[in-house]
Amino acid sequence: MNKLSRIAIAAAAVAACSLAFAETSGDADQARRQQNVDEVLARHHVDLDATRTDTQPMPQPRSTGRCVRTHRVADKTRGKTHQVADSTRNFTHRQLDKARDFSARQDERFPTKEGRLPAKAQEHAPG
Repeated sequence: MNKLSRIAIAAAAVAACSLAFAETSGDADQARRQQNVDEVLARHHVDLDATRTDTQPMPQPRSTGRCVRTHRVADKTRGKTHQVADSTRNFTHRQLDKARDFSARQDERFPTKEGRLPAKAQEHAPG
């Protein structure tokens, strides 16, 4: 029985020491976390001690220049892109009209072997 009681006392001592160590490290962690929270609040100029009774929104930071420049550049790029797309669309439509006219002229000049004009040329053939 003597050995069993010694093992029990040793186990209880180890458990008590580990519990005390865990609480101490928990307190240190809690203090570190609180310090981090305080640093973040100070960095963002938040004062939790002063209660605000007004409902005015917080002033916005003055560093909105980058956003304005970004939007300006995006608008310029969008405008140029639309301009190029419109000119390309106009060009391709003109080329397609020219190809259709050429095809119609060739159909009129060169009838098929049976001696009649193709269907497209018959639509546009005079009288």
